[in-house]
This record gives sequence, C-alpha cells and structure tokens, in this order.
Amino acid sequence: RELSASLLGDMGDTSTVDPLITALKTDHWQVRFAVIEALGSINDPRAIPHIAKMTDDPDTRVRAIASNVLKSLKANHPAYRENLDINQGDIYWV
Repeated sequence: RELSASLLGDMGDTSTVDPLITALKTDHWQVRFAVIEALGSINDPRAIPHIAKMTDDPDTRVRAIASNVLKSLKANHPAYRENLDINQGDIYWV
C-alpha cells in the first residue's frame, strides 16, 4: 500500500485525492506516511484539512511529515494559511 500511495502521488492525478484521504485511516504508520507524501505531491487543497488532522497522529514520523507537507500546501494555497494551526513542536525538515 505504501508503494501504491507513492505511485499515485507521482501520477499527480487529482482524482486519487479522495481514495488517498480514505487511506489515512489505516493502522499502519508507514502507509499513512506515504499517503501524506502522495497528497503533498498532488498538491490539491482538498487534502489540507485531512493532513492537518494527521499532525496529531500517535506516530512522531507521521506527525513530522504531516507538518512539513501541510506547511508546503499552505504556502501553495494561501487561502488556507490562516485557517490551520500546525503542531509546531513536531516540525522536522526531511
């Protein structure tokens, strides 16, 4: 599932956003991590609120990638900048 998420992100097809958002509910941190990266690559603002929720994920690695991807998405979609609060304590540069 990780590879599938990565490939969907590489395709950049916005029609994959909804299935990827659904995949964020998996119990496997590696899949959540790959899905967040894929959603960041697709760069669709519909993913922003879902990625924002992942900044509270139980896994530190998932929180870190969510914070970084969210920061990038917010930079690309300024209308969302003021509406979201990132968990600043878990921002990592990857």
